[in-house]
Amino acid sequence: MKRILTIAVMLAGLLVGSAFAKDKKEYQVGVLQKHDQNTERVGTDFSTIHCNVDSERCVGSASGIYQESNWWHVRVDGADGYWQLQPNWQDNSKNNPLNTAKEGDKILFRMGRRHYINGAMDVAYLPRTDDPGKEIMLLAKWFPDHPVVAPQAQPKSQLEVACAAHKLSPEQEKQMCNQPPAAPVASIPAVASSVNPTDAQVALTIPAMDCVVLKPQMPIFQSQQDKWPLTLAAMQAHCPPIREMTKEETNSVQATPADLSDPRIARLKVMCEHGMITVPAVRQMSCDLYGFNYPGRTTTK
Repeated sequence: MKRILTIAVMLAGLLVGSAFAKDKKEYQVGVLQKHDQNTERVGTDFSTIHCNVDSERCVGSASGIYQESNWWHVRVDGADGYWQLQPNWQDNSKNNPLNTAKEGDKILFRMGRRHYINGAMDVAYLPRTDDPGKEIMLLAKWFPDHPVVAPQAQPKSQLEVACAAHKLSPEQEKQMCNQPPAAPVASIPAVASSVNPTDAQVALTIPAMDCVVLKPQMPIFQSQQDKWPLTLAAMQAHCPPIREMTKEETNSVQATPADLSDPRIARLKVMCEHGMITVPAVRQMSCDLYGFNYPGRTTTK
């Protein structure tokens, strides 16, 4: 019986010893680098607003509720960053050793992880100043000295998101999803400063224009082909060349009543007869083309 009691006492001693060893906490030693104190808004005070139920009118305005917030930067020797510690609203911080610590003082703390309903976060436990056997808990956040910036993901297009979520019909997915990327649009070479920058733009509009309108203007562009090379080439490709008429053919041309019924041709006739078209090349391709008189020319009957 004595042997059984002796073994029981020895086991109890081992259990107690292991319990004390387990309760013994291992602290890190950090150095207080910096202490910031900022004022932040923590709520809104509506007590200054008074409302009259009968008139349904309210007088007064809400005001913010502010409190001083502290942040302590604690660094452990050899670490590549520091812990930012901040009081938590659930714990009375009057026994916080950081309240009286100065920059450069050594701080004892140990790290832990607290789980909440909406997630978890790092916390630091510090021995209290009034009772080293008790601890206070501070919220903690790690700040590395050289943070790694993660590459930003490129935003996806609306079609890519719809294809990935299979929001389209099978026929639409077959047509629009998993298609090879479109070939890049060839960039337009930069136009030299000595070249007319609008030449290429005007040349693009030529194929949509009527040759009846273009042909009278072609001599103008021919006389300035160094300034309008692309436009002139587009006009020559769009409108076939016209054989230059002889003087006899020119004098024998007469506008038909159908021609004169067009207000544009009628306007051209008035411009020719009043000498408003003075460029010989243009006059030849407009007034002479319809047999209209102009100062210095008479039509052979």
